[in-house]
Amino acid sequence: MELEDLARGMKQAITYDRLMINNSGRLTLGKQTLELSIPAGFIPLSSGPSFTVPGRGHYREDKGRCDDLKIYIKHATHPEFEVLDDGDGNWVLKRTITIDLVESLCGWERTLKDIYGRRFMISSPTGKPSPHGRMLTCEGRGFPMGEGKEKGDLLVEICVTWPSQVDSRQRELVRRAFMGEGGGDKKDAPSPKGKGPYMGDW
Repeated sequence: MELEDLARGMKQAITYDRLMINNSGRLTLGKQTLELSIPAGFIPLSSGPSFTVPGRGHYREDKGRCDDLKIYIKHATHPEFEVLDDGDGNWVLKRTITIDLVESLCGWERTLKDIYGRRFMISSPTGKPSPHGRMLTCEGRGFPMGEGKEKGDLLVEICVTWPSQVDSRQRELVRRAFMGEGGGDKKDAPSPKGKGPYMGDW
């Protein structure tokens, strides 16, 4: 199933083959349809059936009754979101955004979509560089914490791309910017007080 469907919840009709006793008392194979109701925030088990429906499986002549129907649900790999386990049985969603070296040092801003298709804006903390691998937390933008309960957080990992080559002029500009005109050590200037990542709804 798609990750979005598990987050929102849905009803799904499934059709399967089932051995049943017909009106003539003979064992025959036919089609059965069952409507499955999946609550918002449902997390499929990593092993074993996700749902068990009593008496809706194959007819067993040796038992004189129908087996239970066991339904296995797996979530499809998502192109943007990675699913992590928080260790308490909840899912945490993570996605990666790519910024260049200039944005890493000078600041950046992005408009993203969460798993529900809602747009929101996220930006770097004011006055602070964004190193490669930094993780930002967007509250309430992730997978529900338990079936139908409050939404969890979305983790956004920063991936910084570096230029493939730097010429002599660019190297000199970098030296002057970070080491002063003479290229020597320079006392660190006080940095402005940073704030957390800005997030605004659209």
